[in-house]
Amino acid sequence: MPRSLKALGFVLVLMVGIWGCAKGPAGASHDTATAAKLKQVEDDYRAALTARDQFRVKLAASEELQAKTAAELTQARIKAEKLTSERDALNAQYDSFRKNLKELLGSADSAVSALNLPATAAQPLALAPAPRQPLTSLRDQVK
Repeated sequence: MPRSLKALGFVLVLMVGIWGCAKGPAGASHDTATAAKLKQVEDDYRAALTARDQFRVKLAASEELQAKTAAELTQARIKAEKLTSERDALNAQYDSFRKNLKELLGSADSAVSALNLPATAAQPLALAPAPRQPLTSLRDQVK
């Protein structure tokens, strides 16, 4: 056997030996570490699923509240428009009433001036204070 084949065989055996030593002992420590990491990832995944479900429930509640609030807002706008139109109608009615009242006052003034009545001085009315009753008579009335 030539020397080169012996050297090649030696290098091959040496490489297999180095590969085996680098691989490390086939022990439970490697498997337990991987299993612990796998368990951690599974727990994180379950927690993420639970959080997702909770957020979906909260989202559904928020969307329902938003729809309810939008409906209330629409009703409030309709009510405001109705009240505004009622206010405008009452304003128009009030303005018409004022104009009619001014016309009536004007016609009453012209009718009075047409009568040529003598002017009288207006005398203020004097109101007399009500007589006070003594406290003793009030107490007797209560009994």
